[in-house]
Amino acid sequence: MFNKVFEWVASRLGDGADAVIAASAIFFVASVACAGVVYFLLKIIFSTLRKKSKSEITANLAKFSLRRKIPLKISGLVFFYACTYIAKAAYSASDTLVNILVVMMLICLAAIISAMLDVVHDFYKTKSRSASHPIKSVIQVIKIALCIIIVIIAISLLLDQNPLVLISGVSAFAAILAIVFKDALLGLVAGVEIASEDLLHLGDWIVIPARGIEGAVTDIGLITVKIKTYDNLVMSVPAYDFLSYPFKNYRQTVNDAERQISKTVFVDAENIRTLSSREASTFVSLNKDVFSKESEDLSVFCIDGVTNLSLYRAYMQLTLKQNDHIKKDFSLVVKTDGNDAGTGIPVTIYCTCDIADYDAFQEFGSQICERAFASLSAFGLKPYKR
Repeated sequence: MFNKVFEWVASRLGDGADAVIAASAIFFVASVACAGVVYFLLKIIFSTLRKKSKSEITANLAKFSLRRKIPLKISGLVFFYACTYIAKAAYSASDTLVNILVVMMLICLAAIISAMLDVVHDFYKTKSRSASHPIKSVIQVIKIALCIIIVIIAISLLLDQNPLVLISGVSAFAAILAIVFKDALLGLVAGVEIASEDLLHLGDWIVIPARGIEGAVTDIGLITVKIKTYDNLVMSVPAYDFLSYPFKNYRQTVNDAERQISKTVFVDAENIRTLSSREASTFVSLNKDVFSKESEDLSVFCIDGVTNLSLYRAYMQLTLKQNDHIKKDFSLVVKTDGNDAGTGIPVTIYCTCDIADYDAFQEFGSQICERAFASLSAFGLKPYKR
């Protein structure tokens, strides 16, 4: 085809360099036009499939293909293929130019394959399974392998060397590369480990105490994991941190609706005293709305030598038992501990509730803590103050 165009141009401009340049310009314009036709044709096809296809899978794939600009990348491949044809026909002596254009074709091909992988990932994210089994790290591994292959082939073309020879030469620098890209390699290994061991899911609420990070997992990559904190900040945490530092994952807690509550109230030791049976009866009768629901015989609480703190702990334990959100098949403890810090006597409440939502859980825990403080005065107790 190029020879016919060249003959036609040569009949008018003569058989010389001007004819070659003019024929090349005509072919270049034709290549641009051909790439443009391919682009608009593919865009029309994908747009039609997205809007009118009866298959949801086909419509979604077409939509994601447009989002990833696959028509544009395919048209780029067509353009460089046409330019390669021109270079071979018009400048056959210039192998370097042809090799450069072939490298550009390889880059376009890698971009197309990468975009297709992104389309697969976008489509997979529409499925409910994607939250518990993300494949982003797998997609990234394939992309990295693809880039390495393309780079090796491109360098071998530009240097006019066998790719196997180039690979054997690169292996000599493996130790240096391992040192330079240590963090990237660690992240690569950690990303594969996270995916294979199912350590993280999208939406998991996690805490990394050593890093002071707490929030929801929004993205799981091969090198980094993105976490959205309380104040809507998105933090990128190296994937290998999840193998290097202990972290808490509240996934099972949320899924099973079993959240543990631990609250501590510091009581002023000066107000703790033993009671006579009559004094104990007075405190119990003032709070009989709680005590009477648990035991018809209130005399079990009205004995000589009981402390007002003991009655308070019994009151809080019975109050929690009567709450519908407290899980009765888990430990429910209200206990005191010794305190060497001189900050009062700590009264610690341990219980488990059935509230999965984080905001509602925090509100419920706050109400328990407030109830614990407000009930102190009913037993002649006061919170510790410095």
